Amino acid sequence: MSINNGSGFVPPLGSGGGGSFSGLIVPLDFNDLSTSINPTTYTLQLYVPYTNGYTINALYIQSASGTCTASLQINGTPVTGISAVSVSSVLATANATGANTASQGNTITLVISSPSSLNNLQGTVSCSLI
Repeated sequence: MSINNGSGFVPPLGSGGGGSFSGLIVPLDFNDLSTSINPTTYTLQLYVPYTNGYTINALYIQSASGTCTASLQINGTPVTGISAVSVSSVLATANATGANTASQGNTITLVISSPSSLNNLQGTVSCSLI
């Protein structure tokens, strides 16, 4: 995520080029426009552009139709509170309760398991910059 003030490029958040952004809540959005997701396990890696640390606060997720179970992981470790989220066409909210602090270079993975007629998975991961 970067900011353009109209006069050119401003460095990415947390890079030291624009003041302190500690505590700023930022979203990581994803939207799978596939007509269907059928494998037993489906993994989606999320690119996190922040150069300082961040805390994962919550996962908001739903599908256009069908169901599955979602788990958010940092470097392969499940985020406590977001490790077995039931997903359907109704928006599900899961709040992180632990193992939710990450830093630059960490791999954030959304693991989808047990899909049943799953279509158009979409959601947001809410993060706070440290």
